[in-house]
Amino acid sequence: MNGAEPCGTSFEVFVEALLTGNAYIDVHTVPYMSGEVRGQTEVYAEFTEPKLAAFLCHGCDAPEETTVLGNFSGFLNSDHTQLTYTLRTLTSVEGVTQARIHCGAYGEDGPVAAILFGDGIDVGDELLSPLPEDPLAAPGVNVFGSALLSYGQLTEDHLTGAASCGSSLADLAEELLSGNAYVSIETSRGEVQGQVGTVATLFKGWNFVTWQYSQCLPIEQALAQLLSEGILNVAWTFNAPSQMFDGSYDPNAPPSLNTLTQVCPGEILMLSVEDSTDWVQLPVALP
Repeated sequence: MNGAEPCGTSFEVFVEALLTGNAYIDVHTVPYMSGEVRGQTEVYAEFTEPKLAAFLCHGCDAPEETTVLGNFSGFLNSDHTQLTYTLRTLTSVEGVTQARIHCGAYGEDGPVAAILFGDGIDVGDELLSPLPEDPLAAPGVNVFGSALLSYGQLTEDHLTGAASCGSSLADLAEELLSGNAYVSIETSRGEVQGQVGTVATLFKGWNFVTWQYSQCLPIEQALAQLLSEGILNVAWTFNAPSQMFDGSYDPNAPPSLNTLTQVCPGEILMLSVEDSTDWVQLPVALP
């Protein structure tokens, strides 16, 4: 940054200008040294809220021994009163009886927050039905290959009211965004589940990304997906107040040379990757 006065002297002021449309990008050429083409910045509405995703499997913590059986993806609206989602199977699954969202941190079992497919459950004096009408015929069905199991817009009316999940969709949204919720598909043989994480779309080259998971993690665990895909070149942490880069992590360097050892909520990472990918910020590598 060159410290131009209208742009402010901090990275936060610069980002605020980009997000509010008070910045533009121009290209200077030899014939037109003052700028030949120009475009104002704006926020693309589809990406004003983070994308959520989960990959469902048996034993997702041991990727080399498992197969992904389904995936969940969703977007929250701006005031967190609606979750638009899809839930798909990616391979044949026998005896599907129910699909639901639970509150619970990674590795912990938690109560049901909402039902996405299958029979409803009793909540007080009423039966909470799944949303929407099941695309498949009935609970207990065998799903063959890739299939859309459930989709729609989840609102407060569809929550179970489980105390630990909060009383509103905004409360559930907070759990989803912080990595403290998971999606499960119940079958006649047991449960298939996957933790919900926030998706950061990375492009080949350099990317600024905020770590949004709810906990501090060792750097190898935080970057597990990128390491398993073999696309990470180097990671740096960026200190916004000082406008300086702090620790660095190079997967190919001797461990003693890596000064970035963990990443914590809200920290800014600058990542160099060999290829584009959707990075789901979770404490495990995706299978």
